[in-house]
Order: sequence, then C-alpha cells, then structure tokens
Amino acid sequence: MLDELLSRALIAPREIDAIVFAAGPGSFTGIRIAAAISQAIAVAADAVILRIGSSRHLAYTVAQRVQTEPGASFWTALYSRQDSFYAARYERGAAGLTCTQSDWLMRAGELRDIADGVIYSDQAAHARPRGQQSGSPGKEQPVAPDFLVARPRIRDLLALGCADYLAGLGLSASAAIPLYVDGDTPWHKRS
Repeated sequence: MLDELLSRALIAPREIDAIVFAAGPGSFTGIRIAAAISQAIAVAADAVILRIGSSRHLAYTVAQRVQTEPGASFWTALYSRQDSFYAARYERGAAGLTCTQSDWLMRAGELRDIADGVIYSDQAAHARPRGQQSGSPGKEQPVAPDFLVARPRIRDLLALGCADYLAGLGLSASAAIPLYVDGDTPWHKRS
C-alpha cells in the first residue's frame, strides 16, 4: 500500500526526509500502531520522526479556527474513557501558542472546576451507563455537553510537523515513542 502511494506521488522512499505522527495521549492501541508504522517507515527511508502531541494538535487547530486575543487561554480535553479526559491548558501569545499546563488525566467535573477559559474537546464524548457493554441497547449520556467540539485536522498536524522539522526537532526512529500521561490506566487494584 505504501509503495503504491509513493508511486502515485512520484516519490522514491529515499526522498522521504521526515515522518509526522500523532503521538498521543490517546487510544493506547492506535497510538502504538502509529508509532510502530512511523518508526518502520523512518528506518526504511532513513528519515527523522516528528511526534506531535494530540493536545498540541487540537490546540493548533483551535488557534487556526477561533479568533482569540493575545493572552487568552483555553483548555483542550481529549476524551479518554467514561468521563475522563486528557486535559492541557494553552495560552495564545503574540508569537503563537504556549502550553502552560501539560496533559493530565482528569474527570470532566474536575476540569470544569479549574478551567479559566473555554474548553475544547476532540469529540462530543458520551458514556454508557455502568455495566452496559458497547453496542448494547440503552441511552448513552453526554459526559461534557458544554465542551466545544473542535476536530483536529490532518493539515494542522502536517503544519506542526513541518515547523518542528524546520526547527531541527526531528528524532531518530528509536526515540519516536508515544506520549503517555502518568496514572493513565483503566485498571485499578481492588482493596
């Protein structure tokens, strides 16, 4: 599939200078697959990897679409599971976006309590009532109906990757690992 894509684009594998991937936090399996495929292509093409954090990607998309004043802050909330989100705070300055609070896992209510700006989410998150399996009948409840939805765009991921590449921030394939959040596990020990 990749050979066909490169052939259609008239690109030889050795002409690839960099690989950009969304590095998380997010779906563990999806992020691991993206990292592994990116690493394999980078090794084969002798290219660098540019890993873009999912919250940074969403924040950049918001900054491109929403007019805010310099100094204005907002939060990104990437849905994790149940009513939990990966939350990060960004501030828009004259020179661009600055992350002022890195990702951490928190419940929607906790985020509302501390948020000092608008909260943008990657999706309209819904949770099933406890005990209900995915796909089973029953009404899902909105977890965060007050969060504004802003879907990350691939062109924004590529723009961030290009900026990082020009800034010399490429990584070796072996260093291109997903971004994880401390304490992020759905498994809890029973007391």
